[in-house]
Amino acid sequence: MKIKPRTKILYGVENKAALKVIKRTFTQLPAEVARFVNENCMFVASHSKHISMMLALHALDWTPNCLIILDFTHMRSRWAQDIVAHEIAHAWCDHSFGNAQEQEREADEQAVAWGFRSKVDCTDPSTKKEEQ
Repeated sequence: MKIKPRTKILYGVENKAALKVIKRTFTQLPAEVARFVNENCMFVASHSKHISMMLALHALDWTPNCLIILDFTHMRSRWAQDIVAHEIAHAWCDHSFGNAQEQEREADEQAVAWGFRSKVDCTDPSTKKEEQ
């Protein structure tokens, strides 16, 4: 059964690029993960100077309980879907506060298991030159 994205995005500005990337990423996720994203995640496109992150909102007893903040500048990168998948993986792995290095590794491995590229590849300076 194909799951349609019920992606929620808040805009600081109109951001069709972010919506397009999120929907493309969503269609490549396993069905159970796509269902999880629909039920638990909200996305915000921001101008946060190259920072994308997932915030767990469990303590607030708030639905959705995962807020994924995506840097608007990443949404036109060839790595955009990989970055979105990495942040979804943080939510899927139920990350909140803890060992940041371990959580980054775990989210990276999970995104790669779903068929996306490693975050290391996305942030490696030697691969940045290819984008320019």
